[in-house]
Amino acid sequence: MQAGLHNTKCVQRKVEFAKNFCEAVAFEFVLMGFFDTEAGGFRQVWMGAGDDVRLDTRAKEITSDVRRRVATSLKVRHATNTGLVLAEKTIQLTKPLWLMAHDIGYGIGIGEPIGKMVPVIAWPLDDSGAAGDHKPILQIGLSYVAEKLAKEVFPENVWNRTVFEAAAGALSINFLLMTQNCDVMHHSCPDAGGHIPETGSAFDIITRLVPGVEVDLRSLRTGVRLATSDSPRSSILPFLRSGSPWLVFVTPLPNSDPPLALVIMEGANTDHDRMSRKIFDMYGLTASERQVARGIIHGKSVADIAEETSLSVATVRSYLKQVLSKTGVSRQGQLISLYFSSVMPVMKQIADAPSQHVHEEIHARA
Repeated sequence: MQAGLHNTKCVQRKVEFAKNFCEAVAFEFVLMGFFDTEAGGFRQVWMGAGDDVRLDTRAKEITSDVRRRVATSLKVRHATNTGLVLAEKTIQLTKPLWLMAHDIGYGIGIGEPIGKMVPVIAWPLDDSGAAGDHKPILQIGLSYVAEKLAKEVFPENVWNRTVFEAAAGALSINFLLMTQNCDVMHHSCPDAGGHIPETGSAFDIITRLVPGVEVDLRSLRTGVRLATSDSPRSSILPFLRSGSPWLVFVTPLPNSDPPLALVIMEGANTDHDRMSRKIFDMYGLTASERQVARGIIHGKSVADIAEETSLSVATVRSYLKQVLSKTGVSRQGQLISLYFSSVMPVMKQIADAPSQHVHEEIHARA
């Protein structure tokens, strides 16, 4: 009974993710699933759709169309030794395969195989018939399916870095995996160019990843200690880079043994305006409230925002109060934590730990 309940909840979470995914990219629907290359069919499939979309009568047809195209795309015909008989052989993918199936009206992404299974994502093509600007978020969606497939094939609690690397690359976010002693076990930093060693001391790697950053090792150690404690908590660390705020988000890595911390940093090309637009829309912030919220997300003080916007400190405080009320948080640091959690849906589960702010007075300064 408990196993059945657990499986039901797992399916519900997948469907919920697919639904949220559709809303994030404004797709009519999205199909996700595990395709068995030997059997030529889906082992498991789930779909998400917008609130006003009904897939009851179409789901079977969509799944069938996608199944046939995936099966065809994974087979190649080749001549046998006699040169007379044609036989089919399964393609061994070494990177994701993206198909624009105009004849059936769907785009399809097929990930790298895990055993005989491959992760699949499919979506309706728009008038342009291309993935276009949606490609980064589609890569994240495919990585999510790959992570779920890995858990099916390898049920033990193993950290799968693929989904994080896809999110980091798509959003220009740097992340590091750190031990309780602040040693870096792994990093995936799209701005680094691959010339920085994967492991080593936090100070050495961060300063090489982000030239000009002033690393507060004491704050970093405190944040990592909180993330790896018996009651793990997340932290916002306001570092400086070339005199400007540089945000670092430290959060527990779930199910890690020994405990590990995930350290998420802004990248040199992080586009906060683009990333924050959807969360601001979701909470119904006005133009003035967005201006203040964006400043807080950048780590600026109320006085800094007032000076930049030519508003009085009292006015900025009033807008900030409305922002906190609409987003349901009580402190500026919690707003930053909410922002990071919301713009990276695939990281949301690990960012849901209670937030602890190492330097609360920095966020609260006038």
